Amino acid sequence: MRRLTICNGSSTSAIQGLVLTGLLAMLPASAAAAPILPQNLIAEATAALKDPVYGKYSGGHALWFSNGKTYIFADGAPGIFKKTGNTASLTGRVYAGLQNSWIDTTKGYVIDFQYQYRGDGVAGQGSGGPKKELKGSAYKPGPGGIDTNLWSYFDLTGGTLKGFGGLSNYSLFQVPANSQFPFQFGDGANGKNLNLGLSGWFGTSPSGKWKQADVNVDLQVVPEPASLLLLGTGLAGLLGRRHLKRRS
Repeated sequence: MRRLTICNGSSTSAIQGLVLTGLLAMLPASAAAAPILPQNLIAEATAALKDPVYGKYSGGHALWFSNGKTYIFADGAPGIFKKTGNTASLTGRVYAGLQNSWIDTTKGYVIDFQYQYRGDGVAGQGSGGPKKELKGSAYKPGPGGIDTNLWSYFDLTGGTLKGFGGLSNYSLFQVPANSQFPFQFGDGANGKNLNLGLSGWFGTSPSGKWKQADVNVDLQVVPEPASLLLLGTGLAGLLGRRHLKRRS
C-alpha cells in the first residue's frame, strides 16, 4: 500500500487520516496496492532528506543543480504537486538552502513544472526502466520494501524558473529528451528515502546553462474536501447503525 499521508494541521484531519488508513487496510491487497493514480490529486511538496539506511546520494534539497547549488521550500510554504486528468504540475517558491541546515530567503526561484501523465508501472516507465537511486536493498516487494511496479510516470512538457534576488529566468525541458527516464512518482521514487515522492532530471534554456538538474521531493497527499465529506457521512452512518444495534 502506498504511504499516503494526510497533510493538514488540524486534529480533524488527523482523525480523517486515521479513518482513511483504516478503510484502505480493509481493502483486498490487490485493490489497496493498485498502481493507478486518481484523476485528480493534490500533494504538498518538501525537500527529500537522505534516508540513513537506504539513501545512497546526498539529500535535503528540492532542486539540485550541477554547480552544486541547492534549493528548498521554506517551512510552512511547501510546493504544490497537482494532477488533473492526464496533466500535472509542480509549483511553488524555492530558496537557496539545504533542509535542516540553512536557507537564504533573499534569492531563489518561482518554479512551474508542467507534466503529461504517461501511466503506471512497466507501461508508464521509460526505456531506461525505473531510476533506482537508493541502495539495492531498498527495492523489494512486500512490507518495508519499495516495489517500482507501483510507481507512476510523467513527462516534463515545459515550465519555467523565474529567478529573484539576482538569479535569471529559465525555461525547462526534460533530460534525457528521449524520455529514457521520465519523472517518477511513488514510494521511494524521490531517490532519497522511502517516502511517497517525485523525482526527475531536467535542463534549462536559454543556452542550456544547466545541462542536468534534479527534482527530489517528498509528497504528502491532501484529501479532496468532497471525498472527506462523503467519507465522514458514511462513517457517521456506520456508527449510527452500530449505536442502534446496541440499543435494540
